[in-house]
Amino acid sequence: MTDATAEQAEIPEKSGKKRMIIGAILAIAGAAGGYFLTTTGLLPIGGKPVVQIAEETEKS
Repeated sequence: MTDATAEQAEIPEKSGKKRMIIGAILAIAGAAGGYFLTTTGLLPIGGKPVVQIAEETEKS
């Protein structure tokens, strides 16, 4: 029994660099997608796009 315990204690687990890189890529992609959706007006939380405001001032 002591041999099995000694073998388990010697094997350190590797840090998840691959998971961190994938997480960083997904975070950047999500931020870019959110920015695009907000600036194009597909999400209503960004207010009116600048193009629509310019068109309204030309009509006045």
